[in-house]
Amino acid sequence: MKLAEIAKSLNGNFKLYKYQSQQYGRKMVEEGEIMIGTIKEFRNTEQHGSEIGDKNEGIRNVKVDANSIVVPPPVYGPNNSIEADNKYINSTNSPIVYDLGVHNLYILCTTHTPSRKAMERMEKEVCVEIHDVPLFFDSITIELARRGLIDYKAGYDSGYVKYPEFFLGPDGIMVPIKQDVSVPWLHKGSSYRYQQEARAAWTPLVENAESKVVRSDGIIKACRMIQI
Repeated sequence: MKLAEIAKSLNGNFKLYKYQSQQYGRKMVEEGEIMIGTIKEFRNTEQHGSEIGDKNEGIRNVKVDANSIVVPPPVYGPNNSIEADNKYINSTNSPIVYDLGVHNLYILCTTHTPSRKAMERMEKEVCVEIHDVPLFFDSITIELARRGLIDYKAGYDSGYVKYPEFFLGPDGIMVPIKQDVSVPWLHKGSSYRYQQEARAAWTPLVENAESKVVRSDGIIKACRMIQI
């Protein structure tokens, strides 16, 4: 179920939260301005640091043993669009590791459980409460579509992030323990569990999409600064 649908089913008694610096928190609540990042950019840990950046963002490994065939579950992008549905054939005498991941996406990360400790660990200063979740995401969707960055009819998808446990195999490959990773953009390693993320994603009309600043009066109406 999408986050906006959860909010509506609870008669609006559902909130999300966004950790920001003081500067960008004020821009969000006073000017309706927010940065929408991309999957590929969040893989840059030099730019975003290890708490926010993740070199494996939206990617899961598929190991195919020598002279074997593996048919992993399909990989889903926003709105259950199938991003990859392949069988992997290895006719060599050595294992091969393939990256199983979604295409580049616009993505917005929030949390569903605010924590001052988590905020400080992520080196943020303020917490913005998103008290009207449907209005917030609809406003962003309309603005992205108005600028020709997404298809409005495709809309967006959203959900809670899962944090499957992984173990390091003898060949150095991180293997998920009994978890469905068919939606890589809604999965993070267990070390990120403290962030308690909820995410929204939009499919860009170009593969080399870059982060965009979005401004909307709807964001102002949907948000307010709070103390945690």
